Amino acid sequence: MALLGVFLLVTNGDINHLKINPRALYWGIISAFGLVGYTLIPKPLLHQTPPLVIVGWGLLIGGLVANLIHPVWRIASGVDLQDIWIVIAIVIFGTLIPYALYVMSLAGLKPSSASLLGTIEPLVATTLSVTLLGTHLRGLQLIGILLILSTILLISLPLKKIFTNRIVTRG
Repeated sequence: MALLGVFLLVTNGDINHLKINPRALYWGIISAFGLVGYTLIPKPLLHQTPPLVIVGWGLLIGGLVANLIHPVWRIASGVDLQDIWIVIAIVIFGTLIPYALYVMSLAGLKPSSASLLGTIEPLVATTLSVTLLGTHLRGLQLIGILLILSTILLISLPLKKIFTNRIVTRG
């Protein structure tokens, strides 16, 4: 259902035309793999290592890899001190703190529950793009969003308990 929902959201049902920028689709797919990675990799480590140590190592390794692609000492022309402070704020409040809180949540939650809660972020981003940026969604795109939200709801239901209770009460 989620794949069908994403298909409808990005194509509006027309397989020949994307309704989003292809680069946005590319980065969305890359982000999905990133979500899987940063949800599943830290979980076994949390039994023996504090969450902030895991976050520190993850950001260090990610920063070193990113530095190979775009070295930090190559600053674009026209960057002033205010721009640098904005980048620092984004790194701290948009990356470091959210990732640290997410990894800390993995200590008490199953990875599936944590990633389920993480699906709220794209929903908020879509809502803000419609309300603040004037993005218009068409009918099939709205159906796609409903399919995605339905999938999230189904995943969150304790189906094993529901079916176990039905079998016990009927038998």
